[in-house]
Amino acid sequence: MRVFTPLARRDAVGPEWRAALQGWEGVLLAYREQKWLQGQALLAPLLAADAKKVLYQLYAQRLASMSLQPEDPEWDGSTRFESK
Repeated sequence: MRVFTPLARRDAVGPEWRAALQGWEGVLLAYREQKWLQGQALLAPLLAADAKKVLYQLYAQRLASMSLQPEDPEWDGSTRFESK
């Protein structure tokens, strides 16, 4: 099981949650594919709906930061910590 995998079945949640989950899946896919601007665009409506969600804030920061870096063909989608 992956940490970010939703535990509820798709048919067990309402349409608002399904839309949010679908949007979040798009953000993660764009992030893994290094499509930073696409990820930011997909994350924007999620942030607008719930700006206090820490995970959305974290990925907004990551996407903004990563968009300043050149594409890395060796990148595997994981976060590198440069300091403690």
